[in-house]
Amino acid sequence: MSTHSGIQLILIGLFLLGGFAAVLTALLRRNRNPRAVPALVAVVAFLFLCLGSVVMVLVQTMQNSGMVLFALLILTAVVMLCGMVWFLLGHVREMNKTILALLMTYLLVVLFVTLLSRQGQHNTSVIMELELFRALKMQDTDVLRHLLQNAALFVPLGVLLPLLHRSLRSVWWALLGGAALSTMIETTQLVLAVGQCDVNDILTNALGAVLGYGVFWLFGRRME
Repeated sequence: MSTHSGIQLILIGLFLLGGFAAVLTALLRRNRNPRAVPALVAVVAFLFLCLGSVVMVLVQTMQNSGMVLFALLILTAVVMLCGMVWFLLGHVREMNKTILALLMTYLLVVLFVTLLSRQGQHNTSVIMELELFRALKMQDTDVLRHLLQNAALFVPLGVLLPLLHRSLRSVWWALLGGAALSTMIETTQLVLAVGQCDVNDILTNALGAVLGYGVFWLFGRRME
């Protein structure tokens, strides 16, 4: 097994573990019967063990852990974006309207930069290699510059989400929100053959959103 495949398998495991924790936490918050907790834990654990087994079978069958990772990213992105839209619609009256307008403007800018401005670039391939680690090892300045630009692009998202509503003040919202938005953008690039679908972009975009949340955590009180 190559180093990249090993890293991809670790990321797949982290995705499954994170999904298990998120689903279990959501169910426990809604559960008002303490006696039902062991049953909930057992059921969720069983479901995710089954999902993990299916994922491992796919990895063995396809011999491509990167593609399975990309599929999990897409699934996570769809669930996250649907959840965020549902949350936003249910709490729109409680939101900071100025921040909401800034967030909408920011999203339009991101869509323009990542999709509309690349209409002349056609590529239907998917880059699965984790260039971040190779670039750091080989000190490839061009790749590092590209990765830093991707991270910087999503820093505002990590700042705006916690300012939008108090319920979004968690680094996990920034991480998952950044990964979800980036995955949908990369998938759109793949489907429309615009730009280059690159898993590295998803990782660095999510990192940028986390850095943005760090900015909020340091200076958030002054921004409000």
